[in-house]
Amino acid sequence: MHVLTVLDHPNPHAFSAAAARRFMAGAEAAGHTTELADLHAEGFSPIWSMEDISSNGTTNLPPDLPEEHARIARADAICLVFPLYWWGMPAMMKGWVDRVWCWGWAYDQLDTPDASLQPPRSGLLLVPAGASSDEIDSTGQRAALDPAP
Repeated sequence: MHVLTVLDHPNPHAFSAAAARRFMAGAEAAGHTTELADLHAEGFSPIWSMEDISSNGTTNLPPDLPEEHARIARADAICLVFPLYWWGMPAMMKGWVDRVWCWGWAYDQLDTPDASLQPPRSGLLLVPAGASSDEIDSTGQRAALDPAP
């Protein structure tokens, strides 16, 4: 299995970056191949632009998207690693999801509203939080992050 790990943290020495490296090392030790997309180190632009809008549904994509699509195409599984930031993902990761998983490549709700244009893949979120378990429980963050039954 080939695993794509997408990291969003500006500090390469942060806990999130260490978690991504340890996850990848574990995957490799289990016999899988890995690939890292370090959004900050690579200078990924999370800014959704008119270029993104005008390319939706066409092959005339912004120049940075084909490589992101190729990474995903190589992956059997995808792991997103980012710190919990205001109850969600930081802007860089949100921009990566918004721009890369674009209409016409990831989905086409006009022709088949319930179908993805991408094959199913395994996924994992590694989301460190800068709070204690008690604090996360008392504020409702854990309940908000738990998957639906």
